[in-house]
Amino acid sequence: MRKGLIILSCVLVVSSFCLAVKPVKIIQQTEADFATGKLDKTAVTNLGEIRLSREIKELTKSPPNVEMFSAVAINKAGEIYLSATGGKIYRFEGDKLVEFAQVPGVLVRTMIFDGRDLYVGSCGKSAGIYRITPRGKVIKIWSDPKVKFVWSIVRGKGKTFYAGTGPEGRVYHVKANGKAEVVYQCDEKNILSMIAGKDGKLYAGTGEHGYIIEINPKTKKGRILYDAKESEISALLLGADGVLYAATSDSTKVSAGKRVRASEVKGKALPKPAAKPPAGPKEQNKKVKKLIVVVEQDAKVVSQLAENEGKVAGSQKKPHKMEDGLPIDIIRRIAAARKAAEAKPPQPTETPKGEGNAIYRIDEEGFVRTIFRKPVAIFTMVMQDDTLIVGTGHKGEIFEVDTSGDKICQIAKVDPKDITAITLGKNGKLYFATADSARLFELGRSFAKKGTYTSKVFDAKQISRWGSIKIHADIPRDCALTVSTRSGNVSEPDDRSWSDWSVETIVPPGWLKITSPAGRFFQYRLTLAGNGKATATVDRVEIIRQMGNLPPAVPSVKVGSSARAPNSSSPPRSTDPKRYRVIKVKCTDPNEDSLWYAFYYRRKGNKLWIKLADKKKRPVYYWDTLGVADGIYEVRVVVSDAPSNPPAEALTAERIS
Repeated sequence: MRKGLIILSCVLVVSSFCLAVKPVKIIQQTEADFATGKLDKTAVTNLGEIRLSREIKELTKSPPNVEMFSAVAINKAGEIYLSATGGKIYRFEGDKLVEFAQVPGVLVRTMIFDGRDLYVGSCGKSAGIYRITPRGKVIKIWSDPKVKFVWSIVRGKGKTFYAGTGPEGRVYHVKANGKAEVVYQCDEKNILSMIAGKDGKLYAGTGEHGYIIEINPKTKKGRILYDAKESEISALLLGADGVLYAATSDSTKVSAGKRVRASEVKGKALPKPAAKPPAGPKEQNKKVKKLIVVVEQDAKVVSQLAENEGKVAGSQKKPHKMEDGLPIDIIRRIAAARKAAEAKPPQPTETPKGEGNAIYRIDEEGFVRTIFRKPVAIFTMVMQDDTLIVGTGHKGEIFEVDTSGDKICQIAKVDPKDITAITLGKNGKLYFATADSARLFELGRSFAKKGTYTSKVFDAKQISRWGSIKIHADIPRDCALTVSTRSGNVSEPDDRSWSDWSVETIVPPGWLKITSPAGRFFQYRLTLAGNGKATATVDRVEIIRQMGNLPPAVPSVKVGSSARAPNSSSPPRSTDPKRYRVIKVKCTDPNEDSLWYAFYYRRKGNKLWIKLADKKKRPVYYWDTLGVADGIYEVRVVVSDAPSNPPAEALTAERIS
C-alpha cells in the first residue's frame, strides 16, 4: 500500500444545541471569594463572612477649594476640629464647618488638645508648634529655620512637647518657654510618627527606610527595634500591655484593585532631591500643581511642595496675593494645568509591585509579628476596646483588626478614597476625615440597619440554565436576610441588557430555585437587615447551574506510519514494511465530557466508508493495512460526547484526513 495522502477537505457536523443535564456547582466561602463583590453598608471578614458594617453618617462635605482634611481632634466638650491644606483649621458647629484659625505653612499633620488649647504641628514655611486658644488666636510656641516639617507631636511633662520633624530626622524637646533641644538625630530625613512610651521613652517611625526606633530622651540615644521592608512607618500605637503596633504606608505596595497608571504610581512615590536647580518659575509652578493634586500623608511629597513654594515665591520681584498658603497666580495655573491634563490621552499602565502594607506587632521582648497585610496604604489607626481601628487609602476602607491578628473585618467603606485621620469621640463613636474629597464622617458602634452585598458577575462561558442557590447563614432574631438574582448575555450588567432583579426572597434553610432566565452571565444580591444590635452572617453561598451541551471540536487528524503494532515489544526488523497507519486525533470538548472515537476509511473516489473501530476511548488508532489493496485512501474520524450525555442529547463532530 502507498503512504497515506493528506487531503485538505474537511467536514464538520454539529448537532443542534440543547441543554445538557450535567450540573456545575459554584461555591463561595472565603474572604477572597466575597471580596470580588460590591459592598454597600456590608463588610467581609478574613474568616469569609458577610455581615452588616458599622453605621456611618456623613457629617459634612468639604469647604470650597479644600481637597483634604489631614488631621482631626476632639476636645473634652466634644467639639470636633479639622485641619486642611493651606494651614486652615476648621471647627464643626452643628451641621457645618466654620473656619476657626489659620496656621503658617501648607499642611497641619498633627493636632492634640492640652486642656482647653489646641496644639498643632505645621509643615512648610515657618513650620513649628502653634497653640490655638478657644477663640481661635494662633500663638507660636516654637519654630526653627532648619525644620520644614513637624510630622508628629506628643506631650511631655508639664507644658512640654516632643516634635518629630524633617528634613533632618530630628526629635526636639520643646519647653513651655519656646526653647527646644535636639534629643535624637537619626540618619533618616523624616520622623513621620511618634508616640510616648513607658519610663519617659519615645517610639518613632521614619519615612525613608521604614525604621521603628526606641528613643531615650534623657540619654539622647536610640535603637532600631525593627527595619520594615516598607519605606514609611505612618502610625504608631502602644497597648496597655506594652505591645507596640506600627503601620506602614509604602505607596509602591498599594493596589486599587485594578491596574493603575504608571504616572500615578510614580507621582505618589517619594520624590528624590533635585540633582540640579529647576529651570525657572514656570517649571516650579508645574511641580507645585502636581504635588497639590496628589498631596496626602506622604512626607516627601509635602516636603517637595514646601520647597517649591519657597522657590516660586522667592523668584518673584513683587509679593503676590495669597490664598490657601500659595500665590493666587499659582492657583490659577494649577486650575489651567488640571484642565489640560484631563484632555491628555491615557498613560501606560503597570501593576503595582509588593504584597501590601502591614501592621507589625512588637512585644516588650522585641519579637515582631505581622497581624495585618493588604494592598492599601495605612494612614491612621486608633485603639478601641483592645481592637485596632485602621484607616486606609486608595479604597476608602476602615478595618477592625484584632490585636492577635486572628480576625480582620472591613467595617466601613466610603467613596472618598483616602481615610487620613481617625479619632475617638464620646459614647464609643469614631470620627474620621478623608482626602480625595474632604469630608467628615461619624462611625457608630452599632450595625447599619440595612445593607446589600452584590456578587461579582459569574461567567458560564455559554448560555446556561441557572438552577438553584443555597445561602448558609446565621440569622439572629430581629434580623433578616433576602436574596435576589439576575442574568444576562453581556459581561457588563445593566438594566437595559440584563433581566430584572428577581423578587427579594427570604433565604430558606435549603436550596432555593433561581427564577432568572437562562443566560451566560449571572449575579446574586443579598440584602441584610437588623435592629442595629445584631447582624445576619453569611459564610457560604452555593450555586448550581446546568451547562448547555456543545459538540466536541476536532482541529486536526494526522496519519503517520509505523512498522509495528502499539502492543508489540520486539523491535521491528529493517526488512519489515511499514504496514501500520497511525491515526492521531487532536480533540477538545468545551463541556469537558468523556468522548468516544470512531475510525473509518475509504478509497479515494468511493462514497462508502468502511468502519475500522468504534467507541474507542483514546484519540489514537493503529490501522493494520496488510490486507488492504494499494491505493490512495482517506481516513474519517467521528467524535461523540455520548458517554457524558443521554442518547438524545449527545453531540458529534468529525473530520477527514
